[in-house]
Parts: sequence; C-alpha cells; structure tokens
Amino acid sequence: MNLLVLAWKNLTDKPSRFLFVVLMMAIAFSLMDLIVLVNKQFGDHFGRSSEKVDLVLGAKGSPLQSVLCNVMHIDAPTGNIPVSDIRPFLNPKHPIIASAIPMSLGDSYRSFRIVGTVREYFDHYNLVLAQGEMFQSNFQAVAGTEAAKEAGLVIGSEFSSDHGLVSESDGHTHEHSIKLTGILKPTGTIQDRLIFTNLSTYWLMHEEQAAPSENDTEEHDHAEHDHSDHDHAEHDHAEHYHAEHDHAEHSGPENIPVNTRTELTRQNKEITSVLLTFKGKNIQALNFGRQINENTNLMAVNPAIEINRLYELAGSASEILYLIGIILAILTILALFINLMQVLEDRQKEIALLRLSGANRIFSVLLLVTEVVYILIIGLGLGFLISHGFLHWASTNLGLGDKYEIRGLFFCVEEIQMAGIALLSGLLASLYPAWLAYRQDISKVLMS
Repeated sequence: MNLLVLAWKNLTDKPSRFLFVVLMMAIAFSLMDLIVLVNKQFGDHFGRSSEKVDLVLGAKGSPLQSVLCNVMHIDAPTGNIPVSDIRPFLNPKHPIIASAIPMSLGDSYRSFRIVGTVREYFDHYNLVLAQGEMFQSNFQAVAGTEAAKEAGLVIGSEFSSDHGLVSESDGHTHEHSIKLTGILKPTGTIQDRLIFTNLSTYWLMHEEQAAPSENDTEEHDHAEHDHSDHDHAEHDHAEHYHAEHDHAEHSGPENIPVNTRTELTRQNKEITSVLLTFKGKNIQALNFGRQINENTNLMAVNPAIEINRLYELAGSASEILYLIGIILAILTILALFINLMQVLEDRQKEIALLRLSGANRIFSVLLLVTEVVYILIIGLGLGFLISHGFLHWASTNLGLGDKYEIRGLFFCVEEIQMAGIALLSGLLASLYPAWLAYRQDISKVLMS
C-alpha cells in the first residue's frame, strides 16, 4: 500500500486523538503568528509615518498625544500655537532646520481627517497626484486615494467639513463647502486616508464659526457706551491701541490663500503644529528640542522617543501573549510525542505484520514520520488561516486597518521562520518513537 495513503488511514483511524493534537498546534501557532503580524505591521506603520519627522512643535500637553495626532493622525490636538511663536522656525535659511511643515488639524469629513498645510508637505512625503491638480485657492482640497474612494469623492465634488475628528462628535458642520481638485496616488501610508487643504481655508472656516452673535454685539455696544465716559486722552489712547490690535490680527487680505510657509510667516493666526526635519544629527540638533521646551511656550517632541515609549507600554501585554503561545507550542510538541508513543504501542503487531509481508525497517520509520508531517502541516496551515482570518476581520470591523494599517492579507518572513521551527520541533519529537520502531523485534511482538 502507498506510504502516504497508509499514514493518512492510520491517523483517521483515531480521529479524536488526531484532531486534539492538530487543534493544539493550530491554536499555539495562530497566537504566536497573530502577535508577530500585529507587531510587524504596527512597527512598520509607525516607522514609515515618523521616519521623516525629527521634531514636532505644538502646544503644551501630552508628548505622546502630540505625536499620535500630528504624525499618526489617531488622536486629538493638544491645542493651537500662534504663528508668531513659530515664525523663526519657518525661515528657509535656518542653520539647523532643513524643512518645517506647518499643519492645522481638528476638522474631518465622514471621519476622514482634514489637514490644513502647505505644498511643501507633499514634497516632504513624496505625495504625487494621480488625477486632478493641487489646491490653488481657498476652499479647495486634494484627497488621499482611500479617503476619496470610501468617502465617495471625485474631482469636482463639493463637501462640507465637520468641526471635530468624528462626524458625530458635536453635530457642527461648517457652512462653506470645499471643492475637491485632486486625488493622490496610493502610498500605503496614513496619508492615503487624509484630505488636504491650505491653511487659510482652515482659518476662514473657523472664523465663520466664531462670528459674533447678537448678544456679543449688544455687550460690545454697551462697553463702547461706558467707555465714552472716560476723558478724551484715554479715549484717543484706546482708539490707537485698538487700531494697532486690529492691524496685527488682520494683517493681509483674508481672501489670499496661504499655500507656502513663506506666505504663512506674514500671518498672525494660529496653527496646530509644525513638523521639523534637521539638516544633520549634530549636537545642536540633539539639544534643539530641549532648548525649545525650556525657553518657549511651545512643546517640542521627538517622535522616535515617544513611539519607543508606546512600544514599552504595549510590549508587556504582547510579550505575555507571546509567552503563552510558546507554552502552548511546548505542550503541543509534548502531546505529539505522547501521541506517537501511544501509536507505537498500539500498532506493534501491525508493524510486525508489515515487516513479515516484506516491508523493511525504514518503511516503518517513514510511516511514523509521515504521520507526524501530516499533523504538522495541517496544524500549521489551520493556525495560519486562523491568524490571518482574524486579522482580516479585525481590520474591517475593529478599525485596525484604518488607524494602524494592520491587514489580514499581510505576510512576512518571520511567519516562515516560525513554521520552520515548528516543523523541526515536531520532527525532533518523532525521533525517539521512530528509533523504537526501527529497533522493534518482530519475533517478540508476535510471540507476546
């Protein structure tokens, strides 16, 4: 009889024992594979998103929140910062800074975040248009490929943004609509799920929101009436102060689009953050963030440091699950060894009869090893399907794909390495039972 057929019949002759070992192996491998897949994709996603940013300048608050919001786009902003505070860092001739990318955040459309920024952002991240053109005027936008597809946006579409990072967050929608002028080529990064416009569009939309109400107007009129009771000198001084204040707040026509950081330096508005990249890794660059934190009202955050801290926070749980997987794998190999010893004991007479019918010692060994290979291949294959199937479900239903770029259809070399180790371990577990089968004395077996 064919070796492969005979080995399969021997396994299915005791299905409960066969299924028990296979399921243990599938669970152990799927758990370890799941952890490897998540850590690999999580690390790749954070690495790709932060590798081009040396420092994040933003409002005082949580450093990790600043990185998650401004680099990963998965958290809320820590606040806004005045352009006057970051104007020196926008200088193209800065001796330390190679690039400075300002951003305004806080709005969204159908849960896709809208980023107010400058055209240098696209060069910095190597973002190229697939169709359409870059925004030129206010209330124009370009979208990442996934954002455009899932939000149903095409070139020429007009939409109104929501104030907040989730559509249902506060129910406020800006009155002015934005027109989509371009769609970016896919990059496999978080930028595929963002919508981009210029900084002045952000300001104009939020000035509409902050327009004074009738009660505010009445209070202002009342304040002006009270002010008229002061002497003429004080009145002239107040008019002079207000004229200077208004000039500072509204320098430049409101309808001029701000598409570059040079144009931003002429404004007295607020933005959310600035992404900095240094010209080199010298001592000045290393101390740059610390000096900003100590001497200014800004918060400077190194994304690499904060991401490492995030790994430390999540690493303990990941290591515990991985350890559980290793323990299950050891128990599985032990169960496989015990199963083989029982098989050898139960089939002593069968093996002796095979030897009498002409089969040699090697055939009995190969028969046992073939059964082990069947168990290993089926168990590992089932575990592979479980881990990738679960990730595919979680990516779609739990938002892991949208937030962290974690997909079920992702494969890595570490999986092959783990499968190889599992196969080798199973074969090692079969060596002793196979040696006993090889040394079996058929005369004693038949006489017993």
